[in-house]
Amino acid sequence: MRHVLVIAYYFPPVAASGSVRPGAFSTYLPELGWAPTVVTVDGSAVDPPLSEDQSLCDGLPSDLHVVRVGHMNPNQTLLRARDWVYALCGRQQSVVNQPGGGGVLAPVRRTERSVIRRVFSQLLDRVLIFPDPQKFWRAPALRACEQIIKERCPDVILATGGPWTSLLIGKTLSDRHGIPFVADFRDPWATNPYLTYSSPRLQRRAELMEAEVCARAAAVIANTEELAESFRAKYPHRADRVVAITNGFDASLLRQTSASEPVTSRLEVTHFGTVYVKRSPLPLFQALTKIASEQPDLSRQLGVNFTGEWEIQDPLCNQLARKLEQRGILNREARIDRAECLSRMASAQVLLVLQEGTPMQIPAKLYEYIAMRRPLVILGGIGATANLVQEHHLGFCCANESGEIESLLRRMLDDPSLLKMPNQSAVMSFKYQTLTNRLAAVFENVCSGVTREG
Repeated sequence: MRHVLVIAYYFPPVAASGSVRPGAFSTYLPELGWAPTVVTVDGSAVDPPLSEDQSLCDGLPSDLHVVRVGHMNPNQTLLRARDWVYALCGRQQSVVNQPGGGGVLAPVRRTERSVIRRVFSQLLDRVLIFPDPQKFWRAPALRACEQIIKERCPDVILATGGPWTSLLIGKTLSDRHGIPFVADFRDPWATNPYLTYSSPRLQRRAELMEAEVCARAAAVIANTEELAESFRAKYPHRADRVVAITNGFDASLLRQTSASEPVTSRLEVTHFGTVYVKRSPLPLFQALTKIASEQPDLSRQLGVNFTGEWEIQDPLCNQLARKLEQRGILNREARIDRAECLSRMASAQVLLVLQEGTPMQIPAKLYEYIAMRRPLVILGGIGATANLVQEHHLGFCCANESGEIESLLRRMLDDPSLLKMPNQSAVMSFKYQTLTNRLAAVFENVCSGVTREG
């Protein structure tokens, strides 16, 4: 049995989507001859704070060695200090001299406030959240990893990010000990559309760090083919070391599924999870409103359901939502527990994904949807999510634009036979047991013929 050191900030039972992938790999690697030791964060120190879900530990080997490492966390205190400075800038006044020697209080000019805020923000970015808010985990995690290396002599290091601190830890250990290092990117780093740095200088530093990690890594794993292709294009001299291994689902989810299609008198489309500004349902609501106004009888054959947190602040979107609820077309429900959520997924007729502006990313929820063997509707246009759904014939994709959505809904209403259950073999290709076989093959390749340095 060979040994792999897994560095994963998020790991079960921490209730984060980033916990699922390393947890699943650690579950199945022993079956393939690899014994993992996991270094992760102590749940009480997670930044930002997250709840725990013990069900995420189901299936983990009873003898899995997990080292949970806490870390200092000054972020919340310093971020409050930042807010205080910003508020101060808004209230700050200066003395303006008047003829005769008197003076009056006048507000600081907007340009001065802007400069103060920008400088303070950049300073805090460097101190607190570059390369990520989990940076304070690096030193204690390195100490824990050094002890494990001394005791267990791992054959390979697997570090998964974000946070990017995990990848930097893996690179540092590989530099020091010459152990083959595999960098697992669950998201883009330097090109992530959800990450913004306060200055071009920090952006360049992020690009340099990413390049250094990829240069040191014996293999780079991306969780979408699109992200893998972007790495191959950026680092052509390392292109042969870049592999795509998608996220997946645990085989236990298959127990939730039904072999038959749900029986319903109308077309029911259901979305699970948080709805927020970057995944806006406004175009969908506009399409539904148009169908309802032009063909009221047709609209009664259609229902759209949202279950989860509702964070949309757009007045027009919320106004349309209320009107659609009054018509009986839309139903919104608060977040429910995971077991109930999975049960409802399994009984849904059509599962909805809102995914816009992330051409190299796929939401983790999609893989749970795939396990349920229900037709998918992807609203978001081209990108990794749509590409995967189309390649494996899992459902329908269209741009998140009201006219195209209206056309798609009318097609599904006119011809219910279009709603086909995905092929069983396509679904099974996303089981984590299957995906872990691919990861073990990567380990075999990087360890083959490698001479340990130092």
